[in-house]
Amino acid sequence: MSSIPRLAKTPPSSSEKTFDANLALAQTKPRQDYKPAAPDAKAPALGDYKHIGPANEVANDTIRYETHSGDKIIVLRSTSPALFEQVKKDFETLKALNQATAEGDRRAGKDDKAPDSVRDYQAIESLSPEVIRYRNRDGDGVVLARADNPDMFDKLSSFKEPLDGIQASEEDGYRRASDNETWPPYSGLGVGKVGEMGPGVIRYHNGDDKVVLHKDDNPGLFDYLSKMEKLISNPDSRGAMDRAQADGHSLLERDGEAPPYPDYKAIRWEGNVGDNGLITYETWDGDKVAVSAAVSPELFAQLKKNAEIMLKANEQEKEGYAMLHPDDYLTSEEIAGATIGPEGEVGDGYVRAEVFDGDKSRKVIVSRELNPTLYDRLVAEDQGRRNNLEMVDDARGDSKLPSTGELDIGSMETREKDPKDSKRSLTVSELTWQKVIDGWKKGIEDGSIKEDDDRAKMYRTLRAQGTLEGGLDMVTLDISKGQSTSGTKGEDFETIIDGRKVDEQLTTLFSSEAVQKDFLEAQKSALDALPNKDEVTKKLEDMAFSEDYVKHIRDLQADEKNDLAAADIRETYAQLAIANPEKAAEFAQKLQLDATIVDLDKLMANPELVNDGNLALATQDVVKTVLTALKKAGVDLPRRTAESLDKFVNEFLGDKQTAKDFGKALQELGDRFIKNGEITQGDIDDLMKKDVYKALNEKTGGGMLSAISVLNSNGALGSAGGLISLASGIYQMAGGKLGGTPEERLAIAKEMVAFFGASQHFVNLGTNIIDKVNGSHVNAMLGLDKSLPEIFGKDLPENRPFTSEIGARFQTNLDELLASAPLADDAKMADKLDLSQSDYKEVIKGMKEGFSGTPVLADSNAFSRGAGAFLRVLDAGANTFVGVADAVLGGLMIKKGADTGDKAMIAQGAITVAAGAFGVGGGAASAGALAKLSFARAAVGPMFWISAALTIATLPFSIIEDIKYNNKLDDYRDSLKDLFTDLEGDDLLTDDGLRRFEFLDEYMHSYGQRDAPDDESIFEYRSDEYDYFVDKGHTYWDGQHEDYEGDGDNLDTVMDRGSTVAS
Repeated sequence: MSSIPRLAKTPPSSSEKTFDANLALAQTKPRQDYKPAAPDAKAPALGDYKHIGPANEVANDTIRYETHSGDKIIVLRSTSPALFEQVKKDFETLKALNQATAEGDRRAGKDDKAPDSVRDYQAIESLSPEVIRYRNRDGDGVVLARADNPDMFDKLSSFKEPLDGIQASEEDGYRRASDNETWPPYSGLGVGKVGEMGPGVIRYHNGDDKVVLHKDDNPGLFDYLSKMEKLISNPDSRGAMDRAQADGHSLLERDGEAPPYPDYKAIRWEGNVGDNGLITYETWDGDKVAVSAAVSPELFAQLKKNAEIMLKANEQEKEGYAMLHPDDYLTSEEIAGATIGPEGEVGDGYVRAEVFDGDKSRKVIVSRELNPTLYDRLVAEDQGRRNNLEMVDDARGDSKLPSTGELDIGSMETREKDPKDSKRSLTVSELTWQKVIDGWKKGIEDGSIKEDDDRAKMYRTLRAQGTLEGGLDMVTLDISKGQSTSGTKGEDFETIIDGRKVDEQLTTLFSSEAVQKDFLEAQKSALDALPNKDEVTKKLEDMAFSEDYVKHIRDLQADEKNDLAAADIRETYAQLAIANPEKAAEFAQKLQLDATIVDLDKLMANPELVNDGNLALATQDVVKTVLTALKKAGVDLPRRTAESLDKFVNEFLGDKQTAKDFGKALQELGDRFIKNGEITQGDIDDLMKKDVYKALNEKTGGGMLSAISVLNSNGALGSAGGLISLASGIYQMAGGKLGGTPEERLAIAKEMVAFFGASQHFVNLGTNIIDKVNGSHVNAMLGLDKSLPEIFGKDLPENRPFTSEIGARFQTNLDELLASAPLADDAKMADKLDLSQSDYKEVIKGMKEGFSGTPVLADSNAFSRGAGAFLRVLDAGANTFVGVADAVLGGLMIKKGADTGDKAMIAQGAITVAAGAFGVGGGAASAGALAKLSFARAAVGPMFWISAALTIATLPFSIIEDIKYNNKLDDYRDSLKDLFTDLEGDDLLTDDGLRRFEFLDEYMHSYGQRDAPDDESIFEYRSDEYDYFVDKGHTYWDGQHEDYEGDGDNLDTVMDRGSTVAS
C-alpha cells in the first residue's frame, strides 16, 4: 500500500501555526501511538516501509510512516528536515511503484540486471525522479526504484535519452538502422552531429533514405558515420574531397595499411601536405584513392609520411640522387666503399651516399621510414668513420688512457695457426668464428644439429651472406680434368638471395640462446689461446672500471664530442664482451650509474640548466610536503599566518610562474645558507628588495613572506632551498615525467641520491651533489646522514633535526610521508615499469649482485627503494637523457629506439643495463629472464660489433677444402643445390631465386666461367638467355650463346676449337 487511511480527527488547515500542529500531534499520539522522529534519525530502506502517509496528513509540515518491524514514526520538518524530505520522496516512489505493479509491471530487485543494449528496449519512461520503467523486446514491463538497484537504475537512465531520440526520429520519418546495414558512400551523404538526438545516436540521409542509428545497432557503421561527419562538416576537407571525386578518386572508407611505397604512381595534396585533411594517390595499377584524416587516420598518417618521402625524393632527384625503395639493398662491400653524407644532412631521417662500382658510381638517398635496416647500416658506417679508432686513441691519449690497439683483444694473435698459412697466427676473433662454424658444420653433418635448429639456420644464413659478399666457386666442366670450379661474383647472386631478409635473419638468429651459447664457448676457448690473456684482460678492466675513464667520457661530452664518447664506450664494451661477457654487462651497469651521477652533478653546479617546469614542480612538491610535516610536528601558527600560508600553498603555488619564482628565491636563500651556515633576517630583507620577489609577495598577499618566515623560524629554510635544487635536477633527468604524488616524487629524489652510494666513484664524481646536500642540511632533513653516514654524515645542524622546539617530530613526519611511496613494492613497481613481477624481481636481483660489496646497500629494503627510484628515473627519462647518460645509451646502441619511434625500447634498454643483463649471455641477471623486454636489437649488438667482417674471413675454412675434382665436385654441386633449396625454405631467396640459381648452376657448368664483364652481373649481361631458360628449361643450344672475349674463351669456344683441330 502507498498510503495510510486518514484518521478520524480533521487535521489543522494550512494556515495554522506550528503550535497548532504540535497540539494536534499531542492529541492524536495517544490513540495512534506514533513516536516523533529524533533530530538525527535516518530514513528506513525503501523495502522496510509498511505504510507511508501523505505529507501534511496530520498537520502541516509533518509526515508519518510505519515499518514492517512495527515502528510507527511521525516526522516534523522543523526538527528533522532531511528526514522529512526523504520520507516525502519515498512516499512518491512507493506510489509510482504501486501504480506500475497494479498495471502488471514486474518490480525489479537488487539482483536484477538491465539488458545490455539499447536494441533490447521498446521504451523507457521515468515515472518519478526515483522510479523508472521499461518495456523489453517482448513487451514485458519492468519497474525499478533507484534505491532497490542503483547500478541498474543508472544504466536504464543512460539508455532513456538515446531511445527517446530514436523514437522522436522515427516520428520524423527516419527508419532505424539494422545490424547489417549497407554503408552509404560519400556521394550524396548527409550526416547529423553525433549525439544531437541523444548520447550514442547519429542520423544520416542518402537521397530519400533517412536513417537513425544507435552505436549498439551497428558499431562499425556508427564509427564510420562519426568520421564521415567530421569530413563533411569541415569545409576544407569536404571541398578537397569534392574536387578529388571530380578527378576520379574514390574515398577510402576503411582504415588500414597504406600500399607499399613502390606501388605509388603519384601522391597528391593541396597546400602543405595533409593540412586540409585529405591526400590522394594513384597506383601503377590505375587505382585512384582519396584518403581522409577523419575517416582513415592511421592510413592517412602513413600516406603523409610517404608523401613527404616522395617530396624529398623529387627534390633530391634534381641533384642526381635516387630514393632507394624498401626492397633495395647495398652489400657490405658497397657500403664500405661508398661516400656517405652525415645523417640528417638533407632532413631528419635521411642519409645520402655515392656508391661506387669500378669507374662508375650512383648517388642514392635512403629514408629511415622506408628502409630502416639500410639506413642504420649507412649511418653506422659514417659515424664509424667520423669517430674511428684513431680519433678514439687521440682522445684517450689526452686523458692518459691506454690506446685501443693495446686493448684490442679480438685482433690479438693466438697460439693457433691459420690452416691455410702456417706462418700466420689466427686472431681471437678469427679463431672464435672458425671454432663456431666448424662446430656447426660438424654438428649438421653428424645430425646432432637438426635442420630447423637456429644454429643450422645461422650457418646457412652466414653462407648466404658470404655468397652475396664474395660470390661462390661453382662446379664447371673442364676439358682436361672433367670438372673443376670457377668463381662467380656477389653481384651474380643479388637477384637470387634477398639481402635484406638475410640481414633481418642474422639479427634474429644472433639473439638465439643456442647461437649465443656456442659463440661464447668458442670465444672463451679462443681467448684461452691468447699467450698474455691475464695481463691484457686486467689492463682492460682496470681502465674500463676506473674513475679516470668516467671522467674521460664526461670531458668528451662536455666538449660536444658525444659521438666520439659513444664510439669509445662501444669499443670498450666490445673488448670486454670478448674477454668476459659478464664483466661487459657490469661495465655497462656501473657506467650508466656513474653517468647519471655526473649529469646530476652538472645540474647542481649550474641550476640554470633545469627548465622552468621542473623547477616549479619541485618547488610545489617541497613546500607542500615540508609544511605538512611541520604542521604535523605541532608548529603553532597564528590564525592569520595559517590562513595566508594555506592560500599561498593551495592557490598561488598552483601557478607555475609563481612556483618557479618562489623556487628560485628559496634556492638563493639555500645557497646563502650553504655559504654562511645561517640565514639572517637581513638576508631575507635583501632578497625581498628585488623587484621580482617584491611583486610576487604583493601578488600573493604576503603569502610568500609568510612561507619564508615559517620555514626560517623552524630551521627548514636553507634545507628547503637545497631540496628544491636536488629534486628539480632529478625531475629534469626524468624528463619531467615521474608522475605520482608530491611525496612519491620527493621519495624518488631522496632514494636515488642514496642509491648513488652504490658507485665507488660517487665521492669524486658527485662533489656538487654532496656539497649541496650536506651544506643545506638536506642530509639531516631526509635522514641521509643515517642511511649513508660515510658520505652524508657530516656538517649536521646542532639541533637535530632543525629546531629544538619541534625536535625529531618533523623528521619522523617527513620520513613517514616519503615512506608512503611504493618504491620497494614489487607488484606496484613492476606495474609502473610495465614489467611482469618475475621480470622486475630479476632486475632487482641483477642490481643487487652487480653492486654487491657496497656497505651502504646492506639493508635490503633500503637497497630496493634506492634501486626502484633509480629505475623510475631511467624509465621516465631515458629517451630524453642528455649529457653523459645519453652518450652511454648511444655507445650501447640503445638510442636506436628513438629512430624507430619506439621510446619504450629505450627505457627498457636502460633498465636492462641497470639489471646487469645487457649483452651476449647476460650478466648478473640472465637476458632470458628478461625476454619480455622488447630489447632484442640492443642485446645482440655486441656480437655484431665484434664480428663485423666475419664471413669473408671465416667461411672459406668450412666451405671449399678438399672438394676439388670429379666425384667430390659432384657432391659439392649437389650440396650447393641443397643449400639453395634450404635457403628457399628459410625464405631468404627472392621470389624466383631458386629458379635463377638453377640457371646459374647450369650456365656455369656449361660455359666453364662467368663469361660476362666484371662490372655486370650474369643476369644483367645474359638476361635474354635467362628468359630463354625460363621458357625452354635449358640454356642456349646451337651456338646462340656469344662468347664474351673479356675473360678468355669459354668452354664452348674451347671445345669448338678442339673439334676443328681434330678434324
